[in-house]
Amino acid sequence: MFPIRSFKGRTAKKIEFNFDGGAINSDEGLLFIKEFDRKLGLTRRARTLLNSFDSRQSRKVKHSTLDMLRQRVFVLVAGNEDLNDHHELRNDPLIQTIVGRDR
Repeated sequence: MFPIRSFKGRTAKKIEFNFDGGAINSDEGLLFIKEFDRKLGLTRRARTLLNSFDSRQSRKVKHSTLDMLRQRVFVLVAGNEDLNDHHELRNDPLIQTIVGRDR
């Protein structure tokens, strides 16, 4: 078991890599992509541009532009090109962690 505590998110979570065959996910490399994005601020900068086009009524908004952008970008990086994958992946704990919806 290799515990890793260096990934930052909204909540303090312990992320462990192990080989016991439990809840398996082959996209753990996305944790490194998330950290890379956090340091460079790419999706935050893109959000600023996209927010200027966001005409949604703020009281009706459930998901921020940043959450939706991160989900789309990170799922594309993972190789899931179709938007219909998002319906299933929205319940994936790894995707929730990466997007920042793991509250």
